[in-house]
Amino acid sequence: STQHWSFVGSVLTPDQGATWFACLSGVTSLTASIAGSSVSTAVSRLGLSRTLAIFTSFFLLLSLFFAEYSYSISEKYSFCPSRGKESTKSKDLDVKDQHASLFKKATDLFYRVPNLKLLFYEVISFQSMTMILNMCFVKTLKSAKSNDLDRAGWTGKFYALVNVISAFLQFVAVPLIMKFIEPGTLCRVIPVIMVALTSFQCMNRESNLSLASASFLVAKVIDYSFRGVINELIYIPLDFESRFLGKEVIGMLGNRMGKASISLVLAFSSFNLVSLTRLAAASSFSWLALSNRLSHAVPKIVRGVTKKSKDT
Repeated sequence: STQHWSFVGSVLTPDQGATWFACLSGVTSLTASIAGSSVSTAVSRLGLSRTLAIFTSFFLLLSLFFAEYSYSISEKYSFCPSRGKESTKSKDLDVKDQHASLFKKATDLFYRVPNLKLLFYEVISFQSMTMILNMCFVKTLKSAKSNDLDRAGWTGKFYALVNVISAFLQFVAVPLIMKFIEPGTLCRVIPVIMVALTSFQCMNRESNLSLASASFLVAKVIDYSFRGVINELIYIPLDFESRFLGKEVIGMLGNRMGKASISLVLAFSSFNLVSLTRLAAASSFSWLALSNRLSHAVPKIVRGVTKKSKDT
């Protein structure tokens, strides 16, 4: 997924990216919603293990086919991101730097492009919050539905709903809203929604599947719609090497570090549901603070023209 978005960011111009990122995300949401809505039927007919194997194999092979087809089109029109990446590295990096560790590359990149450092911290904060909300959701779901097949079917329908809502926002709401509201403003305002939801969930001490599902659903919808588009806009003004390496570092380290760190903490701690909701509320405030700082790095869009903000 990281390399797919890096390819798209290399092909599109800034104006095209501001227009098409939301629509491309909408297509992925529609596909995911169709797959999610069919999980319950597939599990009842094929079983859980066969369903996972068949669905995963099919969509991975389909993704591989279209990725190869996309690169063949770029070769046909004399543009190949992978070739540009190699030429850039051969000019700017020596052999020692090419074999540097990912942590060393990240350190050098964040020193050279401070905006990506802010994005890295924002990604860790958001992924930590969603991981905690996911744990709250899973714990509440287990207590509400004891049967494995019922939980699998309910979860499939939940993610189908997430993707249907995300698709509507990506195709309709996001392009329309961004005509009137700057992406940087959205970057500051949207986290307030999660702060309100997690705070309300924290004050409600009873196990409530509807409330836990709503908080997790809103977090996923924000991630798939507004946040995904806004974060992609940050990459567009960058040079190819910074964009490609930034996606690699943030995709491999930022996303996984946020999830892994919280998973380790939860694995070696005995948090009950009340403690998890408090932790979710605290992480939402952390995400709000980092998003406010990151908002100054989001390019401004004025009458179809994408401009860099002053803080680059």
